[in-house]
Amino acid sequence: MPYEDLESLKRWVLRLTAVSLGLSLLSISFAIKGWTEESELINSEDFVVSPDFELSLTARDNLDTANMVVGILCLIVFLVWEVRANRNLFALTGQPPRHSSAAVVVWWFVPIAHWFMPYIILREIWSRSRPSAAPSLMPLFNAMWFTAILMELLLYAHLYASFSDLEWYWTNVFDIGGEAVGLVTAVLSFVVVQRMSADQKQTAEALARAPAQEFAANG
Repeated sequence: MPYEDLESLKRWVLRLTAVSLGLSLLSISFAIKGWTEESELINSEDFVVSPDFELSLTARDNLDTANMVVGILCLIVFLVWEVRANRNLFALTGQPPRHSSAAVVVWWFVPIAHWFMPYIILREIWSRSRPSAAPSLMPLFNAMWFTAILMELLLYAHLYASFSDLEWYWTNVFDIGGEAVGLVTAVLSFVVVQRMSADQKQTAEALARAPAQEFAANG
């Protein structure tokens, strides 16, 4: 199986991630503004909802919807990128990948297992296709995965707080905290995708040069 270039997919992943980052920053700013206004509203004697407060809530809802759509698109493109990077292992190492293309995708959606199986697969793709002189990605991998799991746990906490008797304060804490951790996860993912794509390209170029170098040496 020939090497498949990751450049176009990488660019789309990075573009969509950048859009998601911008939407998340706007969403966090509206959430903080709404939190402040909600606190003032609850503590005031006249419990009257202002038009500005309603506008902030509407803007936040629209931003969250847009970010969800962009996030779904980003996930789809990312999964295509990961499947292609996994298939490239045969061209880069001469050995087939340990996980099928279907497994690469399915493990992301299996409860509990999605906390560790996609991490194992991504780490294998990187470790088997990286140039020997390339710097280690493990600190970035570990940080990205820790923040991704923390973001998911904060999302569950936010949902629980929304439908329980917890004070509204905790709902906002979990909501804004999840958004902030999601920003860090997105930045780390941005760097990991960029680095893994560059590593595979460098390995492929080194393999392409090897026959010519060997011919020149023997000639």
